[in-house]
Amino acid sequence: MEKSVVAFAPGRVELLGNHTDYNEGLALAAAIDRGVTICAEKLVSDMIEITSETNGREAKVSLKNLRRLQAEPWADYPIGVINILREAGLEIGSMRLRVSSNLPIGSGLSSSAAFEVATAVAALALFGLSMRPMALAQLCQKAENEFVGVRCGLLDQASSVFGKKDEVILL
Repeated sequence: MEKSVVAFAPGRVELLGNHTDYNEGLALAAAIDRGVTICAEKLVSDMIEITSETNGREAKVSLKNLRRLQAEPWADYPIGVINILREAGLEIGSMRLRVSSNLPIGSGLSSSAAFEVATAVAALALFGLSMRPMALAQLCQKAENEFVGVRCGLLDQASSVFGKKDEVILL
């Protein structure tokens, strides 16, 4: 049986500084108890397979041709993270991701950032790799900005990486 890992990344609430993080201002946020959980396992093929228990959808893409999937745009977030990890020189191989979330999508709780961070944490653990926490947050932000095409600051990803129970994050 292949090794599998489980990763969780929380969503966040923004307390102060709405939209100031990407305009070089300060923001205050806190992680919440809801988030994204990913179970990842290695595959012997050259594919990335993603199954969402939340929306009942599946997506597949070749590791040799990581690209956005017009028919499954929700899968662009983990594909983008894997692409950026590989561009950074990390040896991330084929895998299956099973995703579940109790974060409402589009509700301002940073479900996309939690999806990205959970993907990165799972992929790194699966392949025995590590990364500094801030570099991880920046990599996930880069995936959302450059691969998915959504402009966002670092607050969402940093909140998901650094968030702890009963603490706030100043960024």
